[in-house]
Amino acid sequence: VYAYALTLQQVGQPAKAVEVLEEARQRFPTQPQILLGLASAHEAQGQRSQALGVAQQLQRLYPREPEYRKLVQRLEGGR
Repeated sequence: VYAYALTLQQVGQPAKAVEVLEEARQRFPTQPQILLGLASAHEAQGQRSQALGVAQQLQRLYPREPEYRKLVQRLEGGR
């Protein structure tokens, strides 16, 4: 699912990527790749607040992962 969504983003279909990843999140709500892809897809569409919400969810689920903390900080800085 993650690779498919990434491909959708690369070919200019971030809205479809969000749709695919939202469906996947319903089935796998704590899967980090899905959440990371969803944050990225939201950001690619200019939906920074949605991207931040997903990034914050990642940070809550995986507080020891510096990558997710950095993502939250970067998205917060862009407000």
